[in-house]
Amino acid sequence: RDLAFDSSGNELYLSDAGQSQILKFGGDQNAVPIFGTQFIPYTTPLTPGSGGDYFYNNPVGVTVDANYNIYILENDGDRITKLDASGTFQWAFGIPGRGVWREMTDGLNRPQGNPAVDSSGNVYIPDWNNNRVVVLNSQGQYIGSMGNQPEWFNQFDCPGEVSIGPNGDI
Repeated sequence: RDLAFDSSGNELYLSDAGQSQILKFGGDQNAVPIFGTQFIPYTTPLTPGSGGDYFYNNPVGVTVDANYNIYILENDGDRITKLDASGTFQWAFGIPGRGVWREMTDGLNRPQGNPAVDSSGNVYIPDWNNNRVVVLNSQGQYIGSMGNQPEWFNQFDCPGEVSIGPNGDI
């Protein structure tokens, strides 16, 4: 459903929610499934430092930061995972299964779209059903959120994308 280029612009990453996998297109224009297993949509418990194949549940967003770390956002898995450039798992945020509304600091509720990563490594996640954007530090720890339910004035209503401009504005 979403795509991202690496910082050199040479490789394209595509989240294929329907087949529960992330594809990478290199300079030869051929798609290579790199993460997830086709048509097996469930969530794998992950261990930091582990490599290998992972199962994702409706991966709807993918982002690659300046250091080639890969962030995969799962809508039905209610989590985001960070992999390093070699595909080794670094951290995950979120608890598989639906999150809850309001001041939840340990989960997501049907996140949508691409997350964004700023120059300090902070990660911004569109948390669709919680009507907020969750902010994590570079180690995957919750540091805050923007928007909140049920206050509707000057708040978000199902945010679906996050981006960071060249000057750092969100």
